Amino acid sequence: MTLNLYRIIWLFLHALYSALQYTEYMWISFRKKCEELLGQDSVENEFKFISKQVKLFDKLPCHLVVIVGTETISFKDLAKIAIWCMTAGISFISFYEHNGVLKKNEAKLFTLLSELRNCELGNIVLGKNTLLNGVVKKNGITSLNKFQVNILSWRDGRGGLVDITSRLCRLVKTAEVKSCEIDQDLVGSLIQSEVNIPDPDLAIYCGKTCSTFGLLPWQIRVTEFLHLPTHHNINVKEFVSLLDRFGCCEQRFGK
Repeated sequence: MTLNLYRIIWLFLHALYSALQYTEYMWISFRKKCEELLGQDSVENEFKFISKQVKLFDKLPCHLVVIVGTETISFKDLAKIAIWCMTAGISFISFYEHNGVLKKNEAKLFTLLSELRNCELGNIVLGKNTLLNGVVKKNGITSLNKFQVNILSWRDGRGGLVDITSRLCRLVKTAEVKSCEIDQDLVGSLIQSEVNIPDPDLAIYCGKTCSTFGLLPWQIRVTEFLHLPTHHNINVKEFVSLLDRFGCCEQRFGK
């Protein structure tokens, strides 16, 4: 009898929590829709707003990652975030979706990027394996006023570590590398040669689940993680607010 009572209470609390979550989601969607209808900001006004606000921040990320998580992919909103990052002066933007669905449809995202800019992509570099020529920007990555857009999946994170581990085993087996020579610097250089992007400064995870979903485990040791309830219908004020929070945070790098 007591066990059944506890079970009923547990089910009631679970249903109540789910109802509150749904209500919060509907309220956020309603508020965004109202702001969109009342504001009707043009793309030019969004760019001006971002350019004005970022001047007030103490710092900006060099590399920003958006973790899609379990949400349905909104290609239009992801393209919008990329354009905003470019306007803010962020050099690298990566979109991470662990199942690889986004990577399979990256052409759709790049097409939307071109449409939002209403011109050719110009100085936008598409893909993490593109070689850049210019001055050193960060972590040995070079850039010459370029904006780089990357699509990442599980294969670039944990899957990549598995591949590198297998590669090191083969090198040791063929006596090309001694086991005593394998250290953090060697592993780091191999990973960098595969990924070819700087470590993320800021990662924004979307949806209800608080998880990295296997995002680049070697490169995120000092990454700041911030939550975005949903990337669907994201507005420019939400984006700027995330950059503001990052600018105010104190990152501790240890000794």
